[in-house]
Parts: sequence; C-alpha cells; structure tokens
Amino acid sequence: MSFKRKRETAFLLSDEDPDIFIKTADKDDLLPAHSKVLGLLSKVALDLPKAAVGSQTILDLSNVTLEGESVPVSGATVRLWLDCVYACIDSSRSIKLPNSLNDAKQLLLFADYAGTADVSLIKVAGALADNPRLSLTVPMGDQGRTVDLALSGSLYYLSSNNDLHHALMGNSLAQSGTLVSAADFLPRKEQFASSLCGLLEEWLYLAGRLELVPLVQRLLDFIHTQLFPGGLSICLAAMGSVFSPRVLHAMPRQLLLESFLRQHLGCRNHDVSFTAQEREVNMLTPLSAVWFGNPCKVSAAPLDNPAEPVMVLKKPSSVVDHLAYVSVGGLRPETSNRLMQEALSKALEEQ
Repeated sequence: MSFKRKRETAFLLSDEDPDIFIKTADKDDLLPAHSKVLGLLSKVALDLPKAAVGSQTILDLSNVTLEGESVPVSGATVRLWLDCVYACIDSSRSIKLPNSLNDAKQLLLFADYAGTADVSLIKVAGALADNPRLSLTVPMGDQGRTVDLALSGSLYYLSSNNDLHHALMGNSLAQSGTLVSAADFLPRKEQFASSLCGLLEEWLYLAGRLELVPLVQRLLDFIHTQLFPGGLSICLAAMGSVFSPRVLHAMPRQLLLESFLRQHLGCRNHDVSFTAQEREVNMLTPLSAVWFGNPCKVSAAPLDNPAEPVMVLKKPSSVVDHLAYVSVGGLRPETSNRLMQEALSKALEEQ
C-alpha cells in the first residue's frame, strides 16, 4: 500500500532565499523577491545582471516614474504588486486591493510597466470587479471636495431641485438618500459631470489597454445603469467624452465580439408600440425596481412621435417617466446565449 506524501507548503520556493532585492525611492528597506518568480510572471527583471557571489542583486526602481505621475513609484505599490504576482503560485499570499479604484491606479500602471503576465493581471482585474465595495472618487471642482460613487448596486440621480441622490438596487426611490444638497451641488453640476466622464474615459482606456475584461465590464455596467432620459442622469451632460477614439481602439476584442453576437443573435428591432391604462407589471431587474417598485401599477403611452416604436411608462404620483421598448420574434434568451457563447469561444481560441 502506498501513501501520498503530505504537502508541507503550497509555495514551491519556500526553502529558497530571495535572490533579488528591489529598491524604491521612498523606502530604506529593500523588498525581497525570487528571480524565478519575477522571470516567470513579469519582464521587469528580464535583463537584470546577476551580482557577484556574496553580493545582492539589486533591482533599482527608485527613478521609475509611472505614466502620468510626477514622483517615482512607491514601495507600497511595488509591495502590493509582488503580492499579486506571488499569489499566482503561492496560495498563502493574500491580496488586499483597495476599495477605491483611484487607489488601484498606481498598481495597474506599475503592472503595465513591469510587463506583468496575463494570469496575474486577470486575477487582479477579477478581484477588483468582484469587490461589491469598489468605488470611484469624483472631484466636485473647487476646495478639494469629492464624492465616492459605488460602481455596482447603486443608482445616482438628480432630484427635481438638483440634490444628488443615491438609491440602492432593490430599494425604491422613496428609500433613497441625499449625497450632496442642491446648495452645494448645483454650482458644481457641470464640473461634476465632466470630471466623472473624464475618469470613466481614463479607466476604460487603461483597463481596455491591459485587457482587464472584468473591470471594463464593471465600468460599462455602471455607465449603463446611470444613463436615463431627462435631466436626472449624473453623466449624460458629458457622456460624449467617454467613448473616445482611444477607448474604442483599446476595447478588449472579447467584448467587441460579444456585442456583435448579442446584437445579431439576441437583440431585435423595437417594432411594437401600444397604449395601456393602468396595469400591474413585474420588474425583472433591480434597476427597474428602483424606479417603479415591484410589482407596480403603470400606464403606457406612445412617445410624442407616434411613428417611433417607443412607449413612455408612467407611474401614478411620480414625476419620473421612462422609455420602454417591445420586440417581437427572435430566439429564446437561453438559445441566443448558447449560440453566442459557442461562436465566442471558437473566435477567442483562434486569436
């Protein structure tokens, strides 16, 4: 009878001493690393000459300034990057990513500079995108004021008197709270929209360039959630700046293919419009339930132009009207999704 040897560690290099030491501008202590790990999962030490026997091999990053930054990369950023790299081969190495997307920017920029392997970048992107507390800090203009916007599970909108409101998905508008009062927000309304859309453009470009598909998808979902007609949307006023040429050119191929297939296998032209008196309807998504409740009673009327296949859903005692579209025909969702995934898998295998 044979027995398997009990594993003593999940890290194969646990018995080997670090043979590379990383120097940063703001830390006196050197950060230890293994050349085998850095060589496998990055290019940062690829051409680093080995020191003589008895001496330390130093990777000097003290003069490395990242894209768009004015000071050299910090030791904290490099240490976090090492955690992300080592986590790919050492299950005991934990990754503590920030909840603020703004605070993660240095990490991603350094990962790009270091030529980090896809397997590590995908792990980081997934951890960021899966964090329910991930937020984007948006400046409000003068005096250094900022607003933190959650990138999932939240709806932000302007009230009729220009308060900035926040509602959680699954709750109703009646349970929303005021983030910024009209007195503070109205003078900064245009600047806020411009700042928000500028940040979204920067992040879509960076995440797209690094092929961080889960993070790009999270950002796109946030944009989709915050777009609605009228003057309620926090980003509609500056939305034209978000999908810049560089963002479109950097968009991950997987998402472009998905959009194409979804358009031709799932979506159909909206070709029906109808009028209905008060009816009880069920909302299928948390987003629609925020506006209308679930179930709710609404009435439907055609848009001003009767030739357009669009309706306006109205809820009694509500000043918020929303567009509704109805399609006829097409495949069942599960069938179109299956066909889309089959075609997408084949295309991605060949790239």
